Amino acid sequence: MEKFIQTYDLVPVEHDPFAGPAILRSVPTTEAQREIWAAAEMGAAASCAYNESVSLELKGDLDREKLHEALRTICDRHEALHSTIVPGGERYVVKEPGMLPLEEHDLSGSAGAELDARLTELARKDMSTPFDLIRGPLIRCHLVKLADDHAILRITGHHIICDGWSLGILMAEISQAYSDRVHGRTPDLPVAHPFSEYALAIQRFIGTPDHDRVRDFWKHQFEGPIPFMDLPVDRERPITRSYEGARIDAPLSRELQVQLKETATRSGSSFVTTLLTTFELFLYQLTGDSDLVVGLPAAGQSDLDMKHLVGHCVNLLPLRSRINEELPFIEHLKARRTAVLDAYDHQRYTFGTLLRDLRVARVPGRVPLVPVVFNVDMNMDDGVQFEGLSHRFISNPRSFENFELFLNVTGN
Repeated sequence: MEKFIQTYDLVPVEHDPFAGPAILRSVPTTEAQREIWAAAEMGAAASCAYNESVSLELKGDLDREKLHEALRTICDRHEALHSTIVPGGERYVVKEPGMLPLEEHDLSGSAGAELDARLTELARKDMSTPFDLIRGPLIRCHLVKLADDHAILRITGHHIICDGWSLGILMAEISQAYSDRVHGRTPDLPVAHPFSEYALAIQRFIGTPDHDRVRDFWKHQFEGPIPFMDLPVDRERPITRSYEGARIDAPLSRELQVQLKETATRSGSSFVTTLLTTFELFLYQLTGDSDLVVGLPAAGQSDLDMKHLVGHCVNLLPLRSRINEELPFIEHLKARRTAVLDAYDHQRYTFGTLLRDLRVARVPGRVPLVPVVFNVDMNMDDGVQFEGLSHRFISNPRSFENFELFLNVTGN
């Protein structure tokens, strides 16, 4: 063997691709997953910017054994939860399902400022720990005991195998599987499409006339000079990005919500489109740029009618807005409503592909084309109901961020 190794100049590697659970199948990754892989390769901070996380605060007599069984059920049914990425990022490997990693913490002896500090440190460590995309697992859970009848279930996954839609599915299904187990029933959950089916559907779409039509739509949106948003900053920009970030929560008053909804109704627009348009006008005031681009994530599960699919299916839609100060706000809002609907109708086109098609220049330390994202996570805990427990949804802040500014609208 030593002679064989010397003859072919082979070197030992740390990772044994045949170790661990058996491989069930392997399919090509999607273009969007390959973009994430390349970005995550920039370093630990860049990879941590893709850590997606939510929590459920649970009150009542939690049956830990039934929770473990529920987590196993969910891991078995969603192949994304027992998958990894091969070196190079070109393929997605589905392995035999196992148990979702659940790390338990007992903080019941702490209270007040000490408890807050320990919870903050646990959250910081979770969001600052990168996933190993090759070895996996690419999702982890924490169960934090605060008292005998009070706990927090924290779910964190890498964006390469999940998205916001997926986290909503996981919370609802964990609660249903738990409730069924408490009643001694086998969990009865809707059919879940495997992510490999989605990936192959996306691959088959490429090169079709419909794909060409979608490509032409986006290229038409960016004819002429490409907009460049220059956000005002307090300090000189670094040459390389650190990805470090922090979140500020700003609740909308009830009065402002009513006003926004009334405005949406008058224009025939949705509440979300009204918020987005208002945000675009804020960016115009902030930067002075009348031609700007804001990213809007769209769920690919809905586009392909795979509503119970867990995986990375989000499409980032680069919405271009041209501000005309002479146009009344309601008329501008109506135009944005049409633009948003058109973008949703042409969502099956990756952001990275568009950047290549447009030949957008990469500026060191800057996010190309879309430095700002507007996201909506409304009703994230729809369908969540634990037998014998009350719950409260918590959106966990990230410690690192891919974009210069990320506005996330949450609530019910």
